[in-house]
Amino acid sequence: PGAPRRRLSAALVVGEFVLALTALGGAGLAVNSLVRLQQVDAGVSEEGLLVAQVTIPEARYPEGEPIDAFFDGVMRRVEQLPGVTSVAVSMAVPPHRLVMHNPYTPEGKTYAPGESAPVAEELLVSAHYFRTLGIPLRRGRVFTDADRYGAQRVAIVNETFARRAFPGEDALGKWIQTGEPNPDAQRLTIVGIAPDVKYKGLDAKPEPTIYVPYKQALWWRTMYLIVETEGDPLAQADGVRSAVAAVDPQVALREIKTMERLIGESVSEPRYRAMLLSVFGLLALLLAGAGIYGVVSYTVNQRRRETGVRLALGASSGDVMRLVIRDGMRLGVVGIAIGLGLALV
Repeated sequence: PGAPRRRLSAALVVGEFVLALTALGGAGLAVNSLVRLQQVDAGVSEEGLLVAQVTIPEARYPEGEPIDAFFDGVMRRVEQLPGVTSVAVSMAVPPHRLVMHNPYTPEGKTYAPGESAPVAEELLVSAHYFRTLGIPLRRGRVFTDADRYGAQRVAIVNETFARRAFPGEDALGKWIQTGEPNPDAQRLTIVGIAPDVKYKGLDAKPEPTIYVPYKQALWWRTMYLIVETEGDPLAQADGVRSAVAAVDPQVALREIKTMERLIGESVSEPRYRAMLLSVFGLLALLLAGAGIYGVVSYTVNQRRRETGVRLALGASSGDVMRLVIRDGMRLGVVGIAIGLGLALV
């Protein structure tokens, strides 16, 4: 009965090593992914930016001029605060606060009945959005206050959109339509090409993105107020609250955070997974080591008579020690070999 018990114990120790190394391999991959994720460029400036969410009630702000008057009033007041260098509003902000996708039809493209149009990320932004977030246009122009309701409809698209919608062509000056395919829909002329920016997480692949002046689509009532500052962005939080309250005391700011914090929060889940896998892997490795110690100790106790005979026949204590260590090492090597194989897979 001793031999089967020893084999069972040995098999359990090997299994512990296999599980431990597999867990450590997963932890290593998670940590590597986290490190690479933290090095990803969100496409915007991180320093000196304060971001806050503002929602105005539909009952007091119907579509059109009232919405424009509120956000214009807030931005003008915030711009006057000492230490503020630029202000903008947008319906979404990087790196993971995307709100809307919309189908689009590029110039020269028609769809067969039942064919689905491609989808792009769509953002309503104010004139200073690109300057405030430090997004340099590749070509074309940024929006201005003249891009408002009643003026020619315009859009800025990212490089991924330009490549997919107009392969081998220059997208600048072309027109697009948004929404479900409709030949009579309003056309938006592309006036600028922007670099790709992360709006669905740092680990997301670049997607086609359309930027539209919010003054040409005055129907969205939840905006992110983005404030560029010279010093600590959070030091401007009280001033920004006061500016909003001066325009409408019944409207409050939500989620007042720095851009650095927003980007840090976007990797909080991968960071937690990496930490959890690392802890489990180390605990499993400790248990495997304790298992080898227990098996070796049990084996030595069971083989005391054999050890005495070896010593009586002239074996040295070093020979006996090497025998014991060899048995323990054999279990470790087998477990490590299988565990590393599974970890590689």
